[in-house]
Amino acid sequence: MDNRGVVAIITAIVLPVFLLLVAMGLDLSRGYIVKQRLQTGADAVGSLVAAQLPALGANTPPDAACASSGQIFAANFNARTLFHATPAPPGCVYDAAHQQIVITTAASVPLVFGVLLHRDTLHLVARAYVPLVSARPERSPGG
Repeated sequence: MDNRGVVAIITAIVLPVFLLLVAMGLDLSRGYIVKQRLQTGADAVGSLVAAQLPALGANTPPDAACASSGQIFAANFNARTLFHATPAPPGCVYDAAHQQIVITTAASVPLVFGVLLHRDTLHLVARAYVPLVSARPERSPGG
């Protein structure tokens, strides 16, 4: 029995599948990195809003508390170094049911190899929550 050429046939079958898996892994890892940076930017805006709320007062609308959030977000999310991701500026919405401000931002990441699967972009969303009511119970003066 002649076994010559069997490796070439197996390679021809397995190699395209392997390359497709590697390409998808590269696109998904890029998306994961952008998602982490997006969440870091949203958390930074949340920290800024939480720090400003006591000075602004309890009845401050979310837009006033988030006025300088774009600069903080841009400092934590550098689109030039993140694979040409296009982020949306953070938006602040007051959630009356949960007594919190919800900071939402999103980004679109162009996929290099996603074209093979007829998908050209990956849309990612990150949220941060700033509670308006203190979660800790107030301590009494005696203990």
